[in-house]
Amino acid sequence: MKIPIKIEKLDSIDWEPLSLRFVPESPTSHAIASAVKAQMNEWFQHSQDDPAEGLRVKYWTIEAAKGGIIAAKCEFIDEPGVIRLAEHIASKYPQYHRVLLGEKISDLPSDDEIVWEEIPSTQASVDGNELRIGPFRISRQHVTIDQYLRFMEATGFMPECERTGAFKFRGAQIASGGRKAGQWPVCRVGFADAIAFADWIGGRLPEEAELYVFFQYQHERKRKITFGNGCWTSTREASGKIIVLRSPFVNQQPPPIGELRRSYPADNWDYPLISFRVLKNPK
Repeated sequence: MKIPIKIEKLDSIDWEPLSLRFVPESPTSHAIASAVKAQMNEWFQHSQDDPAEGLRVKYWTIEAAKGGIIAAKCEFIDEPGVIRLAEHIASKYPQYHRVLLGEKISDLPSDDEIVWEEIPSTQASVDGNELRIGPFRISRQHVTIDQYLRFMEATGFMPECERTGAFKFRGAQIASGGRKAGQWPVCRVGFADAIAFADWIGGRLPEEAELYVFFQYQHERKRKITFGNGCWTSTREASGKIIVLRSPFVNQQPPPIGELRRSYPADNWDYPLISFRVLKNPK
C-alpha cells in the first residue's frame, strides 16, 4: 500500500539550497535515525551519479537531530524530486512520511525597514590573498519583495524582465505559499535592477570579499542566514560577468570563497534566481 506523503511548506522556502526535515510520527531511536540518514545519503548519491529527468542534485548535507528528525540541505532539487525522495524514505521507514520544506521565520524586518549589520574591520582570506576588509554596514537580510515594490512605486522604475516584455515583475516573483511572501527575497532582478535599488537608498552592492566577510561574521555569532539565494556583488570578472555569491549552508563554517562563487551576465534575471543585499558605509 502506498503511504501518503505529507509535505508542509513553511514561511520561507528557498530552493537553492532547499531545507528539508523528515519528521517521524513519534521520537525514534538513534539507530533508526542513523539508518534513515544513510538511506537519504544513498538516494542523493544515486541521484547525482544517475540523475533522473529534471533532477540535478549537486550538493547536500544531512544530519540527525533531536527526536529522530532528519534535517537536510541540498542543491538542486525540484518539487517532484522532493516527492520522489519522500516516497522512497516512507516506503522503507513508514514512520517518516511527514516532510517540512523551508523554515519558520520570525525575525525579518517590517515592510519599510532595512536592518543593518555593522561589520568591523577584519582580515579575510580570498583566493589565498590576505585582505583587510571593512568596516561597513550591510543589510542583514536580502532586499525583500515588498521593499523592492515600494521602490518601484516611488520611482516608476521598471526591472529588466518587464522592460523586455518577458514577465510582469509583480506576478513573476517566485512564491511557494506562506503568510510572509512579501518578506521573501526579491528575485527576477538583473544586476542593473539591483544597483538601481541600492542607489535609491544611498547605498551600493557589496564587493564579493565584503559579502564573504558578512557570511563569516554571521557564522561566528551563530546567526542563521535564512535564505540561500545567490547575491549579486559589484565584483566583475575579466570577461565582464558579475560575480554572485551563494549563501553557505546554515550552521556550517563558510567554505573557501571559490566554492560559493558563481558568475553570470549582468542582464541575467531568469535562472538561476539571484537576489541581493545592499551595503552602506559606516555613519
